[in-house]
Amino acid sequence: MNGTIYKTRSCRDQASGKKLGKNCPQLRRSGGKGERWSTTHGRWAYQLELPAHADGQRRNPLRRQGFTTVEEAETELEQARALLALVEDPQVRRKITELMLATLKDTRALPPVEEVRRKVRTHQDLNPTVTVAEWMTEFLRRKRKIDQTTRRSYEAHIRLYFTPYLGDIRLDRLRVSDIAGMFDAIEEFNDVITTARASNDREQRAQVRYRRPVGPSTMPPSGTP
Repeated sequence: MNGTIYKTRSCRDQASGKKLGKNCPQLRRSGGKGERWSTTHGRWAYQLELPAHADGQRRNPLRRQGFTTVEEAETELEQARALLALVEDPQVRRKITELMLATLKDTRALPPVEEVRRKVRTHQDLNPTVTVAEWMTEFLRRKRKIDQTTRRSYEAHIRLYFTPYLGDIRLDRLRVSDIAGMFDAIEEFNDVITTARASNDREQRAQVRYRRPVGPSTMPPSGTP
């Protein structure tokens, strides 16, 4: 699983019209000790074997191309190898592989090694499509050694704030600005609660009967994620 680096080009065979890819004869030049890569023709690429699927079926290799320099191709290949080397557990390594492929599809870049290492170390879900709401549900499920008062508090925060404001966002796409927006919305709703509770209108008071403004101790200072 060391991978290989090569040059490729979208040239076509004049007779068949098929793409030549890395078999384009112009990619190599004679000189010195045998053939060498052309310095003017083609772009650099790499190929890396990936772990098989859970059922043992072979997975297509990871192929990436379009690098201007060999150093760029080597750097990304080394990053891909480092990601796969984070763990020896085959199941976790398959999840890392799926995360790599999904992230490449979405962003055209591999996920940072240290970020994935942290997720593996803290047993976070590596599924790239998991939402904040799904992650919160799993977070609460794993919190087994907390008292019932704390659990009810967590459940209320998740139900009233995290799920409505952030629940549909994919966890890997959650940004500080999303969290800041949630706190802004909470502060606005605090004003709604305060106004409604002070109103002479019974219906308005009834709408916020079981709601209390979220205090400063519950929310971080402005600008803090």
